[in-house]
Amino acid sequence: MMTRTEALQILAGIVTDQPVICGHTAREWNALTKRPLNLWSGAMGMVSSMALGVALQRPDRQVWAFDGDGALLMNLGSLVTITQTNPPNLVHFVFDNRVYQASGEQPVPGAEFVDFAALARAAGFRHVYSFEDAGDLRAKLREILLRRELTFIVIRHTKGEGAWGDRDPYRVEPTVEKVYRFKRALEER
Repeated sequence: MMTRTEALQILAGIVTDQPVICGHTAREWNALTKRPLNLWSGAMGMVSSMALGVALQRPDRQVWAFDGDGALLMNLGSLVTITQTNPPNLVHFVFDNRVYQASGEQPVPGAEFVDFAALARAAGFRHVYSFEDAGDLRAKLREILLRRELTFIVIRHTKGEGAWGDRDPYRVEPTVEKVYRFKRALEER
């Protein structure tokens, strides 16, 4: 099984002008990419809703949502709202390691049986993919992202990464500055 860092490195190697709305992955993603089009949701469970809003506002750009497994469980209803509006420019990634990584690796409720790909299909997503292997993700991701279709991608990865604590490089800059920078970058082009 791949690590979350491996998955994010693959994504960092192909990102161009996509706005990326992040949950807990924001710390690592920002360290890898340092782009004004990165936005940390700041509210657990709201990545999918925020990304939907950005996708509807900017239909000319592909929008990536980097959600966590526990965070998505807090807002499962957003999946139905997303499929009902069906923005072809939204790609919803779920990083699934079966624990709440940020708060000490407590198990996510239902971790032993929750199937996020099945939940996405049941909510109406037609294009759903799951990856556990970095090589498989690297080989297939570009082709998937070239399609202009609402897409849901589960990335299963190992636990044990991302507990930054006081060393969190993403929290050095005030959140307000990050939001203004994202807004200005989103308005360009």
